[in-house]
Amino acid sequence: MEGMKVSLRCEVDANPSSDPLWVKDDGPLTIQQDNLGFLNFSSIGHEHAGWYRCTTHHEFGFFASFGYFLNVRTAELPVSTAAGSNIPAGLGQSVNVGCISDGRPEVTAVNKSLMAMAGKSAVLAGQLCSTPRPLRVLWILRHLVLSPGDVKHPYIAYNLTETEIPNCYMSGLELRRVEVDDSGEILLIVKNANGISDAHFLLNVTQASSFSFSSSA
Repeated sequence: MEGMKVSLRCEVDANPSSDPLWVKDDGPLTIQQDNLGFLNFSSIGHEHAGWYRCTTHHEFGFFASFGYFLNVRTAELPVSTAAGSNIPAGLGQSVNVGCISDGRPEVTAVNKSLMAMAGKSAVLAGQLCSTPRPLRVLWILRHLVLSPGDVKHPYIAYNLTETEIPNCYMSGLELRRVEVDDSGEILLIVKNANGISDAHFLLNVTQASSFSFSSSA
């Protein structure tokens, strides 16, 4: 949550020893880690959101952990209404009601729950609306992270396509050959200059039933 204190630790177990090093989005950090490999955020903000990896430059080569996605959510403000408050309007008179957004993307899972058969194909679709335009769109499936246009057989993340709604796009993830291990939660994460939002998908994979018959004379 925005404003909280957060600490990340990078620990390297190596012989001979090797210094830990955090990287964010495969680039330099905006804050400095301490000598023990800790990243300490005294008050975390949206600018700290992103992919972090624990790395080290060892004499035997360069090594890195899996990426860890740090998502920073905005603290929700309480909404209060005055008891008995009214909006005066005459019969046939139009009334404008405003809605204030925090500027983060709006992400919706089109087919939130999907059942697929092992060995067949399946397609997940999500709609995202963002002003300003999204800086990053990511599909997260099992241990994989795919951006639009990525192909990691048998997974394909399609490029964004514009919709009839201004500033809204469709994003698709195709599993060309579904496996039982693909069952579970799949995430679509969208980031713009104002923050990060996500949509959750649930994929249920079933196996085709097989029957055998025997006859005896």
